[in-house]
Amino acid sequence: MSKYALKVVDLSKNFWKKKSWFAKKELIQAVKHLNLEIMPGESVAFLGPNGAGKSTSIKLICGILKPSEGKSWIERYPSGSIEANKCLGLVFGTRSNLWMYITVKQSLQMVGAIYNLSTKDTLSRIHLLAELFEIAHFLDSPPNTLSLGERMRCEIVAGLIHRPSILLADEPTIGLDVLGKTKFRLLLRQWQEEEKTTVLLTSHDISDVEALCDRAILINKGQVGYDGPLQGLKGGLAAKRNIKLLLSKPALNDLRDSKEGIKVIEDNHLTKKFQIDIQTISPISAIDYFMKAYKNNIIDISVEEISLESIITQWYKGEQRIR
Repeated sequence: MSKYALKVVDLSKNFWKKKSWFAKKELIQAVKHLNLEIMPGESVAFLGPNGAGKSTSIKLICGILKPSEGKSWIERYPSGSIEANKCLGLVFGTRSNLWMYITVKQSLQMVGAIYNLSTKDTLSRIHLLAELFEIAHFLDSPPNTLSLGERMRCEIVAGLIHRPSILLADEPTIGLDVLGKTKFRLLLRQWQEEEKTTVLLTSHDISDVEALCDRAILINKGQVGYDGPLQGLKGGLAAKRNIKLLLSKPALNDLRDSKEGIKVIEDNHLTKKFQIDIQTISPISAIDYFMKAYKNNIIDISVEEISLESIITQWYKGEQRIR
């Protein structure tokens, strides 16, 4: 077994784009000298806004596109090789690996045959994964008769039939309702912990990322901006809390920057939002301060951590520097 599940060295991809018939071609650098090392068993979120180079990077890693420069390997095999493809399991929320008009079981058997698994091995694998992902009771149904949540659980089984060493899940919960997403995440996390397979997740749903991943890679303009623990994204903001006050009537007193460790971030007459530094002032002390300042005018108080989604959004906009 290779030391790395995935290794990317100085990977770049350039495209030539012509804006009009008479204009000169313009060089577009979609991916710029990308370097990644993902260890076996890691759960990694690969994140970026639209147009950041994320999709192009994934296509390069899978071998769908050829790089302009650099190399990538899955296990010890060059991306795009037959050996590398056998190490990859793919699950796409917007594209199916199943045949819609035959049964789920028949689709899974065909997937096993494509990867040259024996009939016995395929059936054994189907039985194991069907129990784990709770699809046994609709194996004999065509995928087009299932709900989206049921079908996505079948899709994940199709991606795992051949025992891939790395699973690439692209927007796997798109379109699912809250219960469907929760169940999907729980089952996928349970499977990943049992089989120790590497997971590379791309998703715009930050709840997917928080539920499934321990590490995050943020890419923008074709380059990696952050690569580290998921919780490390918060940096200094881990010591911040937001306190929101709902008032019964507009307040005359202005608390703007009036106490150390408290910062006003929103002031809309009846709604006031403050950010506090818990290393300077505790949430309890801050609430006590607000209660004395606004007396009986407060009708609701809420205390929140800075959300990961908010931090990533700020980073996309260039408002937050992540160290």
